[in-house]
Amino acid sequence: DIIRGSTDTEHLFAVFVGELARLGTQSAPDGAAGARALAIALSRALAKVTALVREHGGGEPSFLNVAVSDGVRGAVTRFTDHPTAGPESLYMHLDELYEPAGRQFFPSREGDEGPSVLVSSERLTDDERWRAVPPNHLVMFDRWTPPVTVPLEADGSWADAGAGG
Repeated sequence: DIIRGSTDTEHLFAVFVGELARLGTQSAPDGAAGARALAIALSRALAKVTALVREHGGGEPSFLNVAVSDGVRGAVTRFTDHPTAGPESLYMHLDELYEPAGRQFFPSREGDEGPSVLVSSERLTDDERWRAVPPNHLVMFDRWTPPVTVPLEADGSWADAGAGG
């Protein structure tokens, strides 16, 4: 019922929301558990979508760089099920690239301090701290713990996610 259009992104997001709901969370729990819930739902959505594409899409490979976040925690993937080609590029940067403009106008709010995680298809600057996300991997992160990178299976699923989450 949340799909209003015909874009592949909208359909993938609907599958992701369905998987998040199946985990039994109205919203992601706090901290690393919340990032893990987003990561599990995302990997399950990738597996379902790639299976549908294989079954109904004429055998075309999927190239899925996907990012989901609730503003505090998130999960991103750099994935393809192509047998020989690599996935599209994806980079991650920890810490701020620029001082947020709002700091000069508003005092910091409690809880807003902490490391930043930037994710981009390309390096946005020459800063040496940019790191490529490995091919066919998922990265989960939250405000309180360092990002965790895990490998994805050939179908986009995360083996350690477990059947029950």
